[in-house]
Amino acid sequence: MRPFVMFLQIRSLCTMLNEIEEHQVDWSSLPENLLHLISRRLTLLDFIRFGAVCVSWYQSITDVDNYINRLRLSKTSALQVPWMILPVLPHRLRGNKDRNLRTIFSLSDGGKTFNFRLPTHHSSSRCAGSSDGWLLMVDELSEMSMVNPIYGVEIALPSIATHPNVTPKHDKHGRRVESYNIMWRAGVEEDWPVWRAKMMYYNKAIFCRDIDIVAVIHFFGHRIAIARAGDDRRGRWTELEFPSNTGFTDLMYHGGRLYVFNDGDQVAVFEDLPSRIRRGGGGGTDQSPTRILGTLSKEWDGNKRYIVMSSIGRLLRVYRTWRRDETMDFEVFRMDGDGCDWVQVKSIGDCALFLGVNHSLCLPVEGVSGVKRNCIYFTDDHQEAIFVDRHGVRDLGVFNIEDGSVERYFHKQQCLFPPPLWFMPNLP
Repeated sequence: MRPFVMFLQIRSLCTMLNEIEEHQVDWSSLPENLLHLISRRLTLLDFIRFGAVCVSWYQSITDVDNYINRLRLSKTSALQVPWMILPVLPHRLRGNKDRNLRTIFSLSDGGKTFNFRLPTHHSSSRCAGSSDGWLLMVDELSEMSMVNPIYGVEIALPSIATHPNVTPKHDKHGRRVESYNIMWRAGVEEDWPVWRAKMMYYNKAIFCRDIDIVAVIHFFGHRIAIARAGDDRRGRWTELEFPSNTGFTDLMYHGGRLYVFNDGDQVAVFEDLPSRIRRGGGGGTDQSPTRILGTLSKEWDGNKRYIVMSSIGRLLRVYRTWRRDETMDFEVFRMDGDGCDWVQVKSIGDCALFLGVNHSLCLPVEGVSGVKRNCIYFTDDHQEAIFVDRHGVRDLGVFNIEDGSVERYFHKQQCLFPPPLWFMPNLP
């Protein structure tokens, strides 16, 4: 929108508000077009609060045209940055022992926190990922579902038993699953109790929203699978092949392509995911060829790799280094040309990275209060350390790419379990 047009709209808005105040007009009677004008300039959190004021304001935000415009803005607006979802902080419990409560920590609201409630049956579930307004939850039986915590919508995904290496084992009555037989390779297998499978089998999950497909790193980080959202437990996971025996550390979806980063410093690109599911027959293994992007020209001995798409469409590799389970350093490399060359960068401009178990994000943050440019906001996704020490101090904070400094969040706060994660709110 041109600055002059915006100026006229704002001046008109101020004039109308002054007239309303002078005549003591009921705020619930504001003109509908004015309500639309206001609501489209709000962050998603304020948009939701806006609709809770009164009936007429709620009706204005649920108007079809306004909702569609808000949905479009929620995908492109630089005002919206992720929330951190974490266990309810002690000072907010106030004697409430509801296991379904979680706390949202909002950077753009000056670090304000507020509580929300997960669906009852997910009180003990583990979150294996967050993506585009959805949480990927693994329940007590190690079954995965998509949950929208804002609207309480839930979508079941195919059963863990449809992975080719997993066989459920039931109790003596044949009713309830007690464990899973995990086949590591021919002749080598192990029985996992359901609680262990819940914690360790799924490493990371993301939702590819425009094609309604969920992609997961699973099998202790050694396999990739995809499934249709909405296929529920009757569907099947389709395994994707990768020409390497190394484990996987991150996956990211952008522009119709799934990017997968492995411990061998390779990035594989999977295209046309819906057709892969069809060719795989809704299950089994799809061995279609993949494109492999080049590796770095130097050795790197860090702990974790991430793959991120920059706000201007340039692919980034991010390397994270831990020391005694605390993040000490990040290095960022940008892809040049066709993927054969990667150049280290010391600035990502007026953007910030958000890394962890969430779908890795690079977002413009110019003008967003509470969020620093050229920084990496990270949460604790050191899965093995979390599994071993549930009550340890979590590794959360912000890393300044330019000077290498680290600011810790909740550094002395123990018992943050389940571990915090970034969540990008969105309308369903």
